[in-house]
Amino acid sequence: MEPVLYTLQGRRATITLNRGDKRNALDAALTLAIAQAITQAETDGAKVVVLQGAGPAFCAGADLAHMQRLTSFTPEENLADSRALKDMLLAIWQSPCVVVAKVHGPAIAGGCGLASVCDVVLASDQAVFGYPETRIGFLPAIVAVFGVQKFGTGRIGPYLLAGKPFGAAEALALGLVTKVVAADALDEATDAYCADLERGTSAQSLAATKRLVRMAEGSLNEKLELACRMNMETRQTVDFRRGIAAVLAKEKIDWEVKI
Repeated sequence: MEPVLYTLQGRRATITLNRGDKRNALDAALTLAIAQAITQAETDGAKVVVLQGAGPAFCAGADLAHMQRLTSFTPEENLADSRALKDMLLAIWQSPCVVVAKVHGPAIAGGCGLASVCDVVLASDQAVFGYPETRIGFLPAIVAVFGVQKFGTGRIGPYLLAGKPFGAAEALALGLVTKVVAADALDEATDAYCADLERGTSAQSLAATKRLVRMAEGSLNEKLELACRMNMETRQTVDFRRGIAAVLAKEKIDWEVKI
């Protein structure tokens, strides 16, 4: 099964995360496939890209089997894996296409980060967001860099620290979500939004405006490289191994208990 499905209709590309049975959890193949699909959309002259998930979830974050493998990776292998995630998110962030996330269900951890790097997020009122990394002994390193760039430390910081899920209305107030609609209206709302951009805006103007919005953000690449290294270091810790083992065993972690 292909990790993503890619279609092009007119000036609109649609990228569907195609691991619905795994809640579209990110592994190496899916991460690479998303980046390649974004590049394909640019090559095809797409003006708008819709990013969506098959099955009940938009994206449930990192694949647990992949996360378990990371505990045995060398520092160099973990750094390469982190950089692959960074490259995928950066491809969306820097794409000249307007990338619209269509979030119908859970967008958790890396899935929440995936939504946050999109230019527009249209969400069902049933969608759930969250950055749970601190609750499993990890950290939202790369996602945090983009989150701070987009929302500011004061707004995104409490969500990154607490690690608790939050609904679409709260995501709208945070600025993560552009618009919330009823679940049965999400397809129509997404189509209407994209059709308006396709018909009513210049592709060159959209790309230039997106560059303009990103210009004042400082040294993003340096921050992302630091985040990759922090990811690598955290994956060597006892807490990370403990957290991944507990998640796989479906056990609750009592972080007050030291081991």
